[in-house]
Amino acid sequence: MKTYVVDACVAIKWFVPEIHKEAARRLRNPSYQLHVPNLFLVEFGNIVSKKLRRKEINLEVGNLEK
Repeated sequence: MKTYVVDACVAIKWFVPEIHKEAARRLRNPSYQLHVPNLFLVEFGNIVSKKLRRKEINLEVGNLEK
């Protein structure tokens, strides 16, 4: 089993259309073990907040709890 550390800038590509989205999605392979840094949730929230402020995504996309 391969192990990867996934940063927030990669994980955001799983939810919003961005360049290299398909490469990021390949990491979601069930045979991979994924780990995240300690500040992952803070960094991920910061990316979502910035994208909302810049109107790159709307509230529906920004509400990732669904």
